[in-house]
Amino acid sequence: SAAVPLPIATRQGGSAGQPRLSISVRIERSRDAPQARHCVDECLDFTRHKRKSDGRQPREISRRGAEIAERIAPISPRSLRLCAKYLGGQLATNLSPQSAKVATSIAALHLGSRLRYSTRMDHETAIASFPFDSPDEPVSLYAYAPVLRVRDRKGDWVLKQTGLVHSTGTAIGEWLTALQRLGVDVVAPAGHFAPNPRRLEDGKEWVVYPFIAGTDYRATDIEIASAGHLLGKMHAADPLEAHLLVTHEKPVVRTAEWVEQHLIPATAAMRDHGIDTSGLEACTAARMAHAAPVDGLPLAGCSFDFKASNLVFGPKPTLVDPDHAARMPRLYDLAVALLLFHCDLPSAPGQVWTDRQWRIFVDAYQEQVTITSAEIEHWGSVLTLAWLDQAVWLLGNWPEGWVVDKDRQYLADLANLDLGRFLLLAVP
Repeated sequence: SAAVPLPIATRQGGSAGQPRLSISVRIERSRDAPQARHCVDECLDFTRHKRKSDGRQPREISRRGAEIAERIAPISPRSLRLCAKYLGGQLATNLSPQSAKVATSIAALHLGSRLRYSTRMDHETAIASFPFDSPDEPVSLYAYAPVLRVRDRKGDWVLKQTGLVHSTGTAIGEWLTALQRLGVDVVAPAGHFAPNPRRLEDGKEWVVYPFIAGTDYRATDIEIASAGHLLGKMHAADPLEAHLLVTHEKPVVRTAEWVEQHLIPATAAMRDHGIDTSGLEACTAARMAHAAPVDGLPLAGCSFDFKASNLVFGPKPTLVDPDHAARMPRLYDLAVALLLFHCDLPSAPGQVWTDRQWRIFVDAYQEQVTITSAEIEHWGSVLTLAWLDQAVWLLGNWPEGWVVDKDRQYLADLANLDLGRFLLLAVP
């Protein structure tokens, strides 16, 4: 069943000057609504309790968190993750900056026991559903999604849930296989696990890819150029199987209400860390005033999440996380790569690309793709729409990022980014 919005507004708490806490959570199934509401209300009650006595010892915090976890009714793993994410944001923005690291840990304490149990059962079922040959104990590769490394007698594999965002896992798998046959460096479902991907009885799709080893990304000129080359090859190849993906004919234009919903937690986090929000608020208003639909752009199969953390770097990069894939304007995919390439990767610099790095990337991209006159004309508009969609969402929904120094630097750079610096064509 489709995700539905669940607005959760908590009651006014504490002293008269205390801010009203509110949360907007998207949950996986409407039947989860009462449990999710109870879960978040319990956790925010504890937030208020914690804020009144910020010097509490970790042992008492753990005890109180465990008590709440025991009272939370079991809900779906995805709903728990979403509750934890938004709760972490509330904790991080409603406590002092010095308490931010503790805050996200508290969120994990509240929800972790239920989430670990649910996800463990999911993982065991998924592993048993594929013909692994005496598999070792799986190793989790990612904190925010079910991505497991599984070794067996026949090789080294990655088992992950797929088909979660836009397109089905089957469509993504056929697109990847076609790209790989055309010489594009992407992972593709391992053939001897067929059917691969496969849908389990609970309706979830899982896929097995070969595990690919690599080296840490260091933002060298060679790495950036090779990544631009790969994105260009992917867009230029555009096999027929790309038409199996969900199609978005034009970039999304976000409403003022949607932008405000995500801007509120973003500016709160910035203020907590002593970052001026006036630039973000001013440029958001200006960009919203000029945001308009853009039609007639060339479409291609796109990863819609082309960033360094989704690539494995070695002699050349390989796309290993394609699960946001959709058929869409390739110019929008390029804009998203510009904004998000250094997101959520410990070895990446704490900033968006410099002008020089962008030039290296986009010039390598254009060795594979011939930019059309429509793309040249609308580049500024598309980049603005991508910032209002992807950047604003990230600023308001990555509470962990505001806690880590390097990630906070990246987010601050993204918040105050001068989009006019990034030209599509080189100036003669």
